[in-house]
Amino acid sequence: MREILLRNLLIAGMSLLLGVPALAQTPLATDPYEPLQPSEKARVFGSRIISPTSLGKSAFMAGINQIQDSPEEWGQGMAGYGRRYGHKIVTRGIENGIGFLASVPLGQDPRYFRSGESGFWHRSRHALLYTAMTRTDDGGRAPAFWRFAGNFGAQFISNAWRPERHTQFSDTMIRGTVSIGYDAASNLVKEFWPEIRRKIFRRSN
Repeated sequence: MREILLRNLLIAGMSLLLGVPALAQTPLATDPYEPLQPSEKARVFGSRIISPTSLGKSAFMAGINQIQDSPEEWGQGMAGYGRRYGHKIVTRGIENGIGFLASVPLGQDPRYFRSGESGFWHRSRHALLYTAMTRTDDGGRAPAFWRFAGNFGAQFISNAWRPERHTQFSDTMIRGTVSIGYDAASNLVKEFWPEIRRKIFRRSN
């Protein structure tokens, strides 16, 4: 069993490494802003479901849940891991589907824009602020309703197949909040990816 889990985690790690260089393409907040068409927004949300990075993160988190035996009703072995991995994939799909359906009529941009400022704290603040805020299609700023709708909405929908003891309102809200916390961590990585890339991979672009 441990060999299987280690193999799954290794695959997840490799998938993350394959997908993470795309972070270098994250636009700067100071770039001339060009809004996305609905079809382009669909591609952004779609890539967050099927990209190697997303699949790798889902595989990794499913492995962690497998080790924790959470939820225990889903069992162990490959069948248990399959349920957990499938759950991650489906929930992520619902999250991004809701996000897309919210972003188009609200005129909100789902992309993260790196800060044009210098300094660790200024840039970290920017990354965390833009977990709760977002660009709008007219170039303005607004609360990121697409993110909140997607993260919390997906958790409530996932209660349909979760064990009943995990479907309480408070549990669902906690899961949605944790999911937004993951988004905040992702924004921090995107913000500092050029520096991380230079230090770890010794590459300048």
